[in-house]
Amino acid sequence: MAKERKYLDLEAQYRVKHLERIRHNRKESVQTHEVHMELMDLMKQIIVYSSNIANTFFLKCRSA
Repeated sequence: MAKERKYLDLEAQYRVKHLERIRHNRKESVQTHEVHMELMDLMKQIIVYSSNIANTFFLKCRSA
């Protein structure tokens, strides 16, 4: 789905921006790196799961 791609791209942008801050050695980003990366992983999982739910619902409605 197009919206899934949109949100996955957004997650990737957040991840890249965070890694750029890490590369520039920003103290607050270095301190929160593990939490930030875990949140990005969770965000990606939520996007994929919600897309799978939407696709399943769409297919069931379509076949009914």
